[in-house]
Amino acid sequence: MIYYISKTDPLIKEIIRRTFPEYKGRKIRISTDIPSRLDSYWDGGSRDYYAFCSLDEKKAFSVPSNHPLYEGKNPRTLKRLPERILLVRQSIFCGKDLGITIFVNESDMTKFLPENNNNLPEDEKTVLEFTSGLKSSYAGISNYRFYEARASRGITLERWNEAKASLIQKKLLNKAGAITPNGRNALNQNIARRHHD
Repeated sequence: MIYYISKTDPLIKEIIRRTFPEYKGRKIRISTDIPSRLDSYWDGGSRDYYAFCSLDEKKAFSVPSNHPLYEGKNPRTLKRLPERILLVRQSIFCGKDLGITIFVNESDMTKFLPENNNNLPEDEKTVLEFTSGLKSSYAGISNYRFYEARASRGITLERWNEAKASLIQKKLLNKAGAITPNGRNALNQNIARRHHD
């Protein structure tokens, strides 16, 4: 499961300060899908950087560059992530910064869990889904998200605007109507619940 986090959270700020202090971006995710390979070297303009961080001590250790041909003795595999230890990854893909992912054991996840929003009304779920997946305007249509939601789900403009206002009040959308990290988490929770049901 992946959760989206705001950098303003004090614990997240501290983790990033210890592992990647130069990082100034806002793309931050928490994941329990811990990787078993920690490949950390440049390849075609892309690279992942890794660091381990303790939740109990103010310590962090970077994973060195480990190209299999030139640095084959450096470690590249992870059998398991000990409890209370985090694995933090900064990803660059084709020169573009994809942000930070903090990998966490499920037993440590409660420290990072966002507010539970998995009982949203259907109209609010629709607004989150179409806001997350579509541009606000496209092909000359200024309210493209609503246009597509109406065609797909039959939602009226009045219901769309009411759901949007409620989501802004809940801080799942920002004042400009863009989805927030908590909004992405709520969307993921509702999708997971729909698949489970």
